[in-house]
Amino acid sequence: MAPGTHTVQVMALGAGGAVPIGGAHTVVNQPRADIQGYLGSANYGYAVLLPTLTPASHTLQVYVLDVPSQTPVLVAMRTING
Repeated sequence: MAPGTHTVQVMALGAGGAVPIGGAHTVVNQPRADIQGYLGSANYGYAVLLPTLTPASHTLQVYVLDVPSQTPVLVAMRTING
């Protein structure tokens, strides 16, 4: 995986996780010094600004879009309380 070639998608799911209520896309290209030695480059970070979420429990899912198929691959999931 080369920096800048993968897209990250973050989805925020509402109660029960059934309906996506918002999301954002960004490209993997921001510096992360903590992974320089492991990957040989530090430009694998990303930042995402989500829409305002209602005060409730939400599940955030982070996907990387595979190259070249653009198939979403789940890489992380976390529940937050807002």
